[in-house]
Amino acid sequence: MHKIWQTIHRKTNKYGDHEDPFLFSGSIRDNLDPRSQYTDNEIWHSLKECHLESLVLSLGGLSANIRERGGDLSCGQRQLLCLVRALLTKTSVLCVDEATASIDANTEQLIQQTLTNVFSSATVLFIAHKIESVLNCHRIIVMNGGRIAEMGSPDDLMRNSDSIFYNLYNR
Repeated sequence: MHKIWQTIHRKTNKYGDHEDPFLFSGSIRDNLDPRSQYTDNEIWHSLKECHLESLVLSLGGLSANIRERGGDLSCGQRQLLCLVRALLTKTSVLCVDEATASIDANTEQLIQQTLTNVFSSATVLFIAHKIESVLNCHRIIVMNGGRIAEMGSPDDLMRNSDSIFYNLYNR
């Protein structure tokens, strides 16, 4: 398990996580494809998959500029743009840190749908404090004091009334 966390830490440091979505002042296209590796069609397809096609069209398309750190976008829109970037790179491991902490319920649902449907073949490490946001995960790891306290499927953990997860959920 330690080697897995080391690998995740390296990848997260290399590509970033989604707690603080990295966006820079420039076009939407440059933010999604900084190395100019993808066609417009690939980018538009990814935008559609991540529920952002209409937003980008309303802003003026791929050439529309956004402010540093996506200051002119909502928190949820910034999160979804970073998911578009991850989709374009066909990432096999995605670390999502508190992606749904500061967003409205509708955008949270869009992010959950995107993670479930679009990233179904990827390993998604979803770090969350909101219990409801991890109920659709295949496996949950409950941390306590920096260590793994328990792990299992949401159903298994919810059936065990002695489970930390069960007790957190039923507070």
